Amino acid sequence: MMYRNDDNVHYLFSALVVGSFFTENINEGAKASEIGDEITLKRERYNKFDKKAVAVYNHRGIKLGYITRHQNTAVANIMDSGMVSECFGIIQSLDKRRTSVGMLASIYYVCEEKDYIKIIYIIQRS
Repeated sequence: MMYRNDDNVHYLFSALVVGSFFTENINEGAKASEIGDEITLKRERYNKFDKKAVAVYNHRGIKLGYITRHQNTAVANIMDSGMVSECFGIIQSLDKRRTSVGMLASIYYVCEEKDYIKIIYIIQRS
């Protein structure tokens, strides 16, 4: 469920969040997260393991993991384009029982209407 009412918010896709093994405070972050919560996406251009890394944070600013490598190129490319004012997600499913957090999130981006077609082109080329 998305709580924003804005014509400039566009759905991108559903993405898996992985890598919670490598995040500090994951147990605290998972406990503070629920289905339907908004998550923040931040680019990590200088991540030594993945140049297209996109980190995922909960509403308390605790890192929950990363958009999977198989899906992060499109997100990273539109974030790097300078035409997107924000990328965020909504938690669709959350499994806190595993040793790592299992999460699926709907990913959205915000852009001006004049840039929408350019963003679609970037996504298609990713």
